[in-house]
Amino acid sequence: MALTTIPSFIVIGGNRLNGFFPAAGNYNGTSLNYSGSYGYYWSSSWYNSSNGYNLNFNSGNVNPQNNNNRYYGFSVRAVQHSFSINNKGIWDIN
Repeated sequence: MALTTIPSFIVIGGNRLNGFFPAAGNYNGTSLNYSGSYGYYWSSSWYNSSNGYNLNFNSGNVNPQNNNNRYYGFSVRAVQHSFSINNKGIWDIN
């Protein structure tokens, strides 16, 4: 089986992988856009009556507290894994 690179934003604290955010793109009501290039993830907090806070990123930027209209189909939460790096620099599943 071949490995596939997935553009993503990875959160690491200490030697643990704390979050994995694939660049899933967004859905604008008619089509999927920017899949593999941009990641958009909703927060549970509202910005105002029509907008919500979100994390978005691409290869050059990370915006941890952006806001967009809630019409957009962003991912709801990140895929979470429980991994750590062993003393050889290899990911271990915990």
